[in-house]
Amino acid sequence: MPLFKFCKPEHNLHRGAKLQVGTLYKYRQIEDPGLRDEHEGKYRFHVTFPRPIELDRRWTNLLLQGAVAFGDASDVPRFPGSFQTYIEKLHVIETKPNSVVVEGTRIQVERDVPNCLMLCMSAFPDAGCNPFPQYSDSWSFPEHLANEFSRRLGSLIYQQAKLSSFADSILKLHSPATVTALSLNVRQQRVIYRDREITITPESRPSFEELIKIFSDIAFVKPTKYSSEQEHRFVFELSDGRHMFEPKVDHLLLNPNVLTSIE
Repeated sequence: MPLFKFCKPEHNLHRGAKLQVGTLYKYRQIEDPGLRDEHEGKYRFHVTFPRPIELDRRWTNLLLQGAVAFGDASDVPRFPGSFQTYIEKLHVIETKPNSVVVEGTRIQVERDVPNCLMLCMSAFPDAGCNPFPQYSDSWSFPEHLANEFSRRLGSLIYQQAKLSSFADSILKLHSPATVTALSLNVRQQRVIYRDREITITPESRPSFEELIKIFSDIAFVKPTKYSSEQEHRFVFELSDGRHMFEPKVDHLLLNPNVLTSIE
């Protein structure tokens, strides 16, 4: 199935236009109400355990991300971005080496992933399926070339973007000699359409592995009201392996050169 970028004619790569790569946060404030999503990259968990329940220590530490830790938390992955935990009630009955028993517990966790560069496309059989009335043109390539496309686009961003377009902390942490340690992490996949709020109860408790996937997928989750867009999203994050450097600008304009040959 092809991946389409629906656009205005003057923004079509094959008509000589530059490629605009936006940011996750840009879509929270974009003027077009049909494209704006004020909660891009945000997620909320409501945790309710009224009766005694034994929870895996790693599961609990993963969910709370350091707000409260039980035992050794070094074996639990930490996720970048802001993490706010509101503990309404937390009654710990017993702690064990690999678990914790709680009851009468109500916690709310709000997660906000770091800003990142992002390109949104749509997967449709043909251009006639265009869900965007404001766009009359498009360019596309076969979906099986998505990895090659993301590799080429990542190279363009790395080559053409200015360091001044990213967080000032880059220049505080790196000299001209060490700036080469920066790399661009690339992820691409279909968008997952589901509610961004999850209520966790004893009957609806995701496993440790499922919770990791939920945290990993937050940048690729949108509400079902957008499902007609059938979005395939490309995400690019600048990092030195320890720190992530968020974009300061709301978009980049790139010379697409090597992208126009993908068909």
